[in-house]
Amino acid sequence: MKDNHVLRYFYKEEDIDHINLALELCEGSMNDLALGTNDRLKTQNVHCLLKQATRGLIHIHKKKIVHGDLKPENILIYMDNNIAYSKIADFGVSKRAKAGSSSVTGITGGSPLWSAPECLDSVRGRSRKSEDTYSMGLIIVFVHSKGKHLLGDYDSLSNTACMEVIKKGNLNWSILSDDEPWDCTAKSLLVKMLAKKLNERQSAKNVLLHPIFWTLEDQTLFLSDVSNKINMDGCLETGNSNLLTNKNIDWKLHLDFPELIKALDDYNEKNNLPPYDGKKVNSLLRAVRNIYHHHGDAHDKRLLMLCSNWVKERR
Repeated sequence: MKDNHVLRYFYKEEDIDHINLALELCEGSMNDLALGTNDRLKTQNVHCLLKQATRGLIHIHKKKIVHGDLKPENILIYMDNNIAYSKIADFGVSKRAKAGSSSVTGITGGSPLWSAPECLDSVRGRSRKSEDTYSMGLIIVFVHSKGKHLLGDYDSLSNTACMEVIKKGNLNWSILSDDEPWDCTAKSLLVKMLAKKLNERQSAKNVLLHPIFWTLEDQTLFLSDVSNKINMDGCLETGNSNLLTNKNIDWKLHLDFPELIKALDDYNEKNNLPPYDGKKVNSLLRAVRNIYHHHGDAHDKRLLMLCSNWVKERR
């Protein structure tokens, strides 16, 4: 099973008492990354590593394998010239589905703290890929929040208590802050990854399409495309003024590069184009589109942070 984000197996040696596996040597795990226990991992891009881990999960699901025991300790981090790569590991309880089937039987064990609700029943039925997606949702929160679990203070809970919280779906969403743009965006995905009903749970493939995994280029291009759509269809020009206006904040006053907006305003005036209204979303999107197509500053993080903060403050 060759993939850049699945731990590589080389060979094994065995005798009567032991089986020894030769595997890739890794620097640490997602658990080390989240808790800050490995200095070499502290400077690594968390979101990039989570994206890679999700790609690894997509790969094993394509191979019709249910991992069955995903947790931070089982996603290892391989270092190559100070560049980190996520590697899904420990397939000790994993099973491959038979041809024509999307589920497996016979998975036992696993880690209750990272398990989906259906895995905690006294009699475990068929296991599905969606169980792994649920576990990955918990891992994303744990790593991004630097060691916080949606169960809350899980160290003070017994295994039985943890299992009851997961079964009832009483997850502690308060650890995702409404004041943090990433948290607000991620919650829309995580709610679907951690849905109790299997038919409502996201697949790993769909997880990777979510905006939290977009690059700055992807984000800016999306905003530019939205602006083009509004410009062509006028879809927000009438009847939806609440979507356009924020009376409490002027986005033009929050730019770190006012000289750029002045240049755009001068261009609008010279060509008899409407000026930018600092209290309208469509004006902000038009500015993003024009900067993206005509100025190198389009990929500046400040512009994207401005967009997310402006929309957040107008809620």
